[in-house]
Parts: sequence; C-alpha cells; structure tokens
Amino acid sequence: MRIGIITNKFAPSGGMERYAQDVVRELLRQGHEITVFTKKADPALDLVPMVELIVCPLSFLPNKIQDESFNWWLNRECPKRALDFILSCSRTDAGDVVACGGTHIGFLHDAGRTPTFFDRRAIRLETRSFERAKLIIAHSQKMAGEIEDYYGIPGEKIRVIYPPVDTERFTPVSAEKRLELKRSFGLPEDRIVFLFPSSSHERKGYPFLSSFFESTDLPVHLAVVGRPIHNEGENISYLGYSREIENCYRAADYTIMASQYEPFGLVGIESLLCGTPIVMTDETGCCEVVTSPAVTAFRKGDSADLAAKIKEIVTRGAKPLTESEVTQSLRYDPHLQTHVKLLLDAWRRRGKSPGV
Repeated sequence: MRIGIITNKFAPSGGMERYAQDVVRELLRQGHEITVFTKKADPALDLVPMVELIVCPLSFLPNKIQDESFNWWLNRECPKRALDFILSCSRTDAGDVVACGGTHIGFLHDAGRTPTFFDRRAIRLETRSFERAKLIIAHSQKMAGEIEDYYGIPGEKIRVIYPPVDTERFTPVSAEKRLELKRSFGLPEDRIVFLFPSSSHERKGYPFLSSFFESTDLPVHLAVVGRPIHNEGENISYLGYSREIENCYRAADYTIMASQYEPFGLVGIESLLCGTPIVMTDETGCCEVVTSPAVTAFRKGDSADLAAKIKEIVTRGAKPLTESEVTQSLRYDPHLQTHVKLLLDAWRRRGKSPGV
C-alpha cells in the first residue's frame, strides 16, 4: 500500500513523533511505500532517504498558530497524492486514521485548568480531526473514553490498540550488571532507588514527589533524569540527560511517576521490560495493562497514600522482576510488528464491529 504519515517532527524525539517513526519503520519493513508530511525534518534521520518527505516550513510562525497553518497546508497537499490512507499522529483533520495518544480536553480536565483562547482553538481542531476521521486508534481505554465522553464520537469508530515499545532495546540484565550500573550513576546501594524520567516536571508530578522524598526518613532515594532540578539533597539526585534511558531503568529499583495527566505512560512499559517495577497513579493509562507485582498504584494527589505505598515497598524490599513475572504482569503484546498488524487490520475492517 501507499500510506501517508502526518507527524509534527520527523526527527529524533519522543512521544507521538517517536511513535510515528516506529510505525514508519515497520511499514517500510513490510514493503509499503510511505509519504511523510511534517513541519520539520532532520536530514540525518536514517528513515529520511527511505520515504517521500514533504516538509511544510513553519518555523517563522509562533508555536500557538502553527497547528492551524499546518492543517490548512495538509488539506491542500495530501489530496495531490494517490495514497491508500493517511495516518495522522498530530492535531489535524487531514487524516483518514487518527492515532490518539492524548486529548486536549482530557489534559485540561485532569490538570484542573480553564481553557484559554488558544486552548479552545486547539479543541475545535481536535474535534474536527475526530469527526472527519474514518477510524480512531486510541492508545488506551482511558483515551477511548475521553474521545467518546468529551468529543461525542461514537464508540464504533474507535479501536483501542496499546502503543508499541522497542523490545530489542528495553531488556533485562543480570543482577551483577544492575549493580554495576547503579554504581556507575553514583546511586546509593543502601537505599531503594526510584527513577523519575521526565522532560516536563510539573505535568509529571515532580513537585509532589520531591516534597515526599525531601521530608521522609525512609531509606529511599529519588533519581531524576531529563530536565534539570534545583533541589538535590540527601534523598534526591540529578542524573542529567541520557540517551541510554534503558540503563537508567536498569540501575533503579523502581520507576515512579505522579503525572497530572498520563493517557498511557510508555515509560512504565519500557521500565517493566528492563525488569524494573513501576509506581504510578491509579489514573495512569498503562495501569490498564499491568498487574501486580509489576505495578504499585497510588491515588493521584494523595500524599498520604503515596507515603503508605512507599512504606510498603520498603518493608517488602526491592528486587527486579523476572522475565516470567514481566510476561505474566503485562496484558498486551508490546512488539511493534504486532501493533502495526493490528493497526492495518483495523483499517481494513473499519466500519465493522470489532468482532466481525
């Protein structure tokens, strides 16, 4: 097939941009022809020579109006090409299939924010994208519920397909290697280490977590990787940015997040595949597909519940997950090949009930 992919950036990145690149990589492996529509591309990205790349230069425009300008451009450019279908991984109404990793109304609701002028414009565009799409791929049941409840989209138009993870990169290592990595990062060996990976500390709940770790006398330590912090201390350290986040997971005893809004939380699955259990709020999307002993869930914003759950962890001690424990605790197949197969099957069966 000839397939179009819409993504904000075709360059090394995270979130939906990385998801788009993963999908492109697998579609190319299967022999499909790919056209990528994007605002920005990195010529050094290995996928660039393998696709038809069409770039809309928008860097001269303020960020808050780029989405609408990009959308206008896409609705002119996409029909010029004979594509079997277009998968949109950004906020636009030009896609036949919309991959939804989060909704703007859901974010505002969970963050307790009142919509601004620009929020309302983003919501209008997002609503059109859902209404005009022939199929919506929600990355969690939480997402599917938001699309139905907040945007009035009928459920038969939505398929839940959990997002893929690089299963070759995120793998367990031996106990000896874990200890070696812990020492290489300078992490304490006499405390239970919780990893907090984040590029958006406020949204991911760093103020909430750091308040607990700064004041507790439990033998625990919070290690932050990503955006800098300014309150390092006995119980908190900063590891900097890392291109090898898998080794950060392996060096820690747990990965922890306290996000205001986390529609899925791929960090959780990456951590589990490295053998490191997770501590997440009970509203985190990936908790839908992870069971005990791999996950410890606490009530969002409830500092007493967080303290109780951390105390339980300290009492029982920390040990990495075995491969069998990971397999038993993870209730979906995170392989990229599986995800793309389900996506293509959903496109072929669009308009039919999931059981047909």
